[in-house]
Amino acid sequence: MLVINIWLIVTGTAFVYAGLYFLNGVLFPALILSAHVSLIFLPSGVRLICVLLFGPWGALGIVLGGMLTSLIAPSEVFGPTLVGAWVISGLAPFLAREAGIRFLHMDRQLTSLSGMDLLKLSVVFAAFNAVMHQLWFSGQGLGGDFLSQTWSMAVGDWLGAALLLYAFKFALAASERLRRG
Repeated sequence: MLVINIWLIVTGTAFVYAGLYFLNGVLFPALILSAHVSLIFLPSGVRLICVLLFGPWGALGIVLGGMLTSLIAPSEVFGPTLVGAWVISGLAPFLAREAGIRFLHMDRQLTSLSGMDLLKLSVVFAAFNAVMHQLWFSGQGLGGDFLSQTWSMAVGDWLGAALLLYAFKFALAASERLRRG
């Protein structure tokens, strides 16, 4: 039973991430600056939410979701560059989660996250994700203006993560009110 649950978490995360990746392109085409940078990137919220909820299994689902997006819409880069980007996509939210627990003093189960905690966590995640991706792309010879690309990616990741985190938080609160009657 445990293996089935893990499989459902990983594949569900991968499909939700990939679906939101393509939806983001439909909703915000004018905000896509490059193949790797968008000024609002909703899938970053899925990255953070799934890692907060499912830990390393959510991170693995994000890596597989990145692979799925590349299979459906092939990237202009492939090989180690793309594989590294997939790994960073799963690793950055996991590192942000651990930083939140260690340095922002959030409880390990993340059961009592306030709106301010979510804001702080989304900023930490956006910074980790943007810096790690841009360092990776620069190391692969694909970087443009490092500061501009990093800043733009961080803003897009933060906006996408914050939008989805708060929407998720409000949906949970609304469902709790409905359940109570």
